[in-house]
This record gives sequence, structure tokens and C-alpha cells, in this order.
Amino acid sequence: MEFDKDWVEKNGFEGFKKVSELKTSSQRKIIPLQKGVYLVFRNSDSQPEFRNNKELLLDYWVENANVIYIGQAGGRASKVTLRKRLSQYIRKSKIHKGGKSIWELEDSDDLLIAWKSTIDDPYDVETKLIEMFKSIYHKRPFANKLK
Repeated sequence: MEFDKDWVEKNGFEGFKKVSELKTSSQRKIIPLQKGVYLVFRNSDSQPEFRNNKELLLDYWVENANVIYIGQAGGRASKVTLRKRLSQYIRKSKIHKGGKSIWELEDSDDLLIAWKSTIDDPYDVETKLIEMFKSIYHKRPFANKLK
């Protein structure tokens, strides 16, 4: 099925590192210094547990979807690389709105992050991935709810 780990790997994504592994800057050095797109996976089919705002966040939860966020780095003439953007994400930077919901998950340290460098504008690739996700699940990924 699209957006499961096999499909994502077949479509050129790599990494699949746990958030907990990427919390140290030395571990983040494996992330490319290039523009691209990335996905955040929850590798569990169980009902999520939230730290706060459970009722509100459950409204955004997408049943049977392992991808919970689709992001990009370097789109629309931005010079931000995947490494810089994912470092902001992992450090829970306030400029990264997609992380706000992610960090409410009790198992957020166990989430997997996969990335893919792109020649095409990452903004356009991200938009296409979100539209493809919506065509399957009939809503945006859980943490892409703010756009």
C-alpha cells in the first residue's frame, strides 16, 4: 500500500531513523545537506496516546496511516537543507509548526524519519505527496493539519 514503509523505500526515501537517535548533532550528520522532502512515521497500529489535548488531536488522527507528517526543506528558493530543517524539527523549534502535534504523542521518541533529496522543488514534491495521501485517506496527515 502507498505510504507504508515498503512503498516509501521503493520511492527513494532513506534514513528511517528514530527521533531519539537524531537528538544528537553527531547522529544528524547522516542527513543530507541538500534540499528535499521527509516523512515522519509512527511504526505502530495501536491507538495513539497524547500528553495533552487528547480530544482535539484525535480529531486529526488518520486511522491506518503510518505516515503522520510530510515536510520539505529548500522549497520555493529557500536555502534550507534537509539536515537543517530536520535539526529544527528534532529540537522542537517554534518555527517548525508540524512538530507541535508530533511532540504531543507519548511515543514521539520512537517515531521514524525518512528523507529524500530532490531535484524538483521540494515544496511541489511535498504538495504532491500530501495530495496523494489525501486521495487515499481522505484527509491530510495528522501533523500537516495546520496548513
